[in-house]
Amino acid sequence: MNGLVTSNGIPITSFSKHQQERADLRKVDIEGIKDALLNPLHIGDVREGENGKSQRFIGERATVNINPETGIVITSWRTGT
Repeated sequence: MNGLVTSNGIPITSFSKHQQERADLRKVDIEGIKDALLNPLHIGDVREGENGKSQRFIGERATVNINPETGIVITSWRTGT
């Protein structure tokens, strides 16, 4: 998915180790992540926490947090109802 650009123009550069571990544990597939980034139902505001900035993309099947400054996908989980 490197080279992918989110619907609001953030280039995805990589996946964090945490993201890869959580996606496996939570059974989030790559297509769900891609759909959330390209066709989100909602995009959250950029937030700043102790680990840096993040922005949330909520898709039909997956919810994904990325760092909008670095383009690193931080974590994901299956979207609830």
